[in-house]
Amino acid sequence: MKKNIVAGIDIGNSAVKTIIAEFKEGSARPQILGTGLSSSNGLRRGVVIDMTEAVEDLKRSVAQAENSAGVRIKKAYASISGPHIRSQVSRGVIAVSRADNEISENDIQRVLEAASTISLPPNREIIHRIPKKFIVDGQEFFKNPVGMTGIRLEADVIIVDALTPYLKSLAKVINENEIEVTEFIYSPLASAKAVLNKKTREHGAASLDFGGGLCHLAVFDEGELIHTASLPLGSKNITNDLAIAIKTSLDNAEMVKLEYGFVGDTSGGKKENIDLSKITDEEMIIPKKIIGEVINDRTTEIVDMVSGELKKINRLNLLPGGILLCGGGAKLTGFTEYIKEKLKLPAKKFSSYDFEGVVNKIDDPTFACAAGLVLWGFEKEFSQKEKGIFENFGSHKTFKKLKDWFRIFLP
Repeated sequence: MKKNIVAGIDIGNSAVKTIIAEFKEGSARPQILGTGLSSSNGLRRGVVIDMTEAVEDLKRSVAQAENSAGVRIKKAYASISGPHIRSQVSRGVIAVSRADNEISENDIQRVLEAASTISLPPNREIIHRIPKKFIVDGQEFFKNPVGMTGIRLEADVIIVDALTPYLKSLAKVINENEIEVTEFIYSPLASAKAVLNKKTREHGAASLDFGGGLCHLAVFDEGELIHTASLPLGSKNITNDLAIAIKTSLDNAEMVKLEYGFVGDTSGGKKENIDLSKITDEEMIIPKKIIGEVINDRTTEIVDMVSGELKKINRLNLLPGGILLCGGGAKLTGFTEYIKEKLKLPAKKFSSYDFEGVVNKIDDPTFACAAGLVLWGFEKEFSQKEKGIFENFGSHKTFKKLKDWFRIFLP
């Protein structure tokens, strides 16, 4: 019997995460079959800088997932991120087509197409179009206006576009592993899919994915996406800072960060010293206070960036659903409390995803983006639930061109 398989591949700047899940009739949630995790050395800030390294890193992650799942994957939903990705709001306007002026699904698709008709340089492609609000005869409706009556239908749509050469490079990395890209999903949207439920999106909430090379922010209000951002800092910057501060190798600095790293008040550890020989190959004793100060400086810079993004959209201190934290950097001791204090918002580290099966394998905030990719595919391919704004993601005609390009790279 053929299995209904969905795979998600998150090629990050520090690690490559793969999740393989199965949809079973009668089940409301995907069942995890296998996972893979490998280091990532071929990307920098979401851009492929070493094709060979990136292909090999992905091969190891996929092999782990396939071996534990007992199945081979031929296609997958993949994440994409980086400063090259931009978003803008575009408005489309049409006349309602039916004689009785009742708005139909066809009218919705037409107005979305109208909003998506924007001028882009030849080296950029639309990867998502996201309905933000609909306007019927001058009256705003944030939800689906199908069935309402009116003469003029308008839509404000968030258009997310990316540099085509970077898309092609990432597609080639995946295709070289004999896997076709079903769809590229912008990383902040995938992470938000995994950690923000319908209730928190309705009340107003944000997800912050603290990754290795980038931090991804997605903000929702009244159930709709209102803002995304990729911030050019991540946990690798903390590792670099520690290597310089304590004069050690990057590998040792990473171990120090994972074992002793913390965010917050450093006054309590003034006299506490750490013997690095216990976890590294170096004979060195350093004050714990130094580690805290280095990490605080960088996390303060990241939180200030998040604060600036929230100010842009007038949501600073105004998200009742708070901020859900994910990504490897979210595991830093004290980071959740630091976010609460600095942003004056509820905050929670998230690591419990809506799956069945061997869920303990992804019980980690690092897997948020990959989990979101699987949920995205599950909802798109198998779920009968109302999809809301997510149903239009990645559906623009330019994505069909991208899929044709992806196949060019397949062996």
